[in-house]
Amino acid sequence: MITRTLYPGIPLHVEYELTESGLGLQPIFAAMWTWTQEHGAYLRTNTDEMDQDSNEVM
Repeated sequence: MITRTLYPGIPLHVEYELTESGLGLQPIFAAMWTWTQEHGAYLRTNTDEMDQDSNEVM
């Protein structure tokens, strides 16, 4: 799904690229990005609250 090309030298240079089958996943990646934009703030808020609660218990 991903090709890795290593270019020797200093500094070392590595490039990653989606293969044809990896490109077929683009609609899924786009849907995941959209979902994150819509729900990410909510998830971060809940995670922060859970972290605070667990710190208070200690």
